[in-house]
Amino acid sequence: MRRALLLLALIAGCQDAPPAPTAAPSPPAPAAPAVEDGSLDPDTGLIRAPGWALVAANCSGCHSLKLVTQNRGDRDHWIHLIRWMQATQNLWPIAPEVEEPLVAYLATHYGPKETGRRPPLDVRALPPPPPLAPDAAPVQRAQAALGPVKQGLKAALVGALQAHGPVGAIDTCRTQAPALSKGPDGVQVGRVSHRLRNPQNALAPWQETLYAELQRAPGTPYLTRQLPGDRVGYLEPIRTAGMCLTCHGEQLADPVRAALSAAYPADRATGFHEGDLRGAFWAIVPAR
Repeated sequence: MRRALLLLALIAGCQDAPPAPTAAPSPPAPAAPAVEDGSLDPDTGLIRAPGWALVAANCSGCHSLKLVTQNRGDRDHWIHLIRWMQATQNLWPIAPEVEEPLVAYLATHYGPKETGRRPPLDVRALPPPPPLAPDAAPVQRAQAALGPVKQGLKAALVGALQAHGPVGAIDTCRTQAPALSKGPDGVQVGRVSHRLRNPQNALAPWQETLYAELQRAPGTPYLTRQLPGDRVGYLEPIRTAGMCLTCHGEQLADPVRAALSAAYPADRATGFHEGDLRGAFWAIVPAR
């Protein structure tokens, strides 16, 4: 009897014992000193320079490092992305002594791309523009009509990215872009692409030849075509910027991919690289 009571007491004590505490997750750290010779690391695709091992350790936990190498931005851009991932994607806190060299590496080796070999000219030093050619008026009307459209779309997208991240921006594009793509009276405006996300943005017959020319000649600023009814069609390229790769690049985060699949089941507007022709703004304006 005494043995039985002792056994029961031991069992009860085991059942009441609290579980052993578990250690809080902590950010990973490089296991050994990293090579920093400026070469390209074959496993990560990162440039081996001071700070690259910190990026590899902290930025590969939930997505491919191609999302890093495909993006471009200055220091503020990278800090904003880190804060967004910490707020919405469960990225762990990064100590200041780690974050500082990490951000410096990203801004140095994955900063904004140069747009040319020479710095831009000071517009104040340029001569006054020549008088408009007789056929320049339709181009001016088209560009004036598209200006507010482009500004409105960009403002809505940047605001959604800052407030809700890429997933929220996808919903903003889907719901607000059609309403923002409206021109003044007598002018039609819109967007088209050869790889569609929204089926309503398919190329019209008059746009196909012009769009093919934009693909062949990347530096073309715009193209026009005379249309029936004394009207002019205008097409202006949309080039893929670094921030576009979050939703249009080759490597997409899983939440972004899921949101795109839900909003656009037949989506084909991914796989782009920075600088690629992603689409075009178009306008139809009176010729006179």
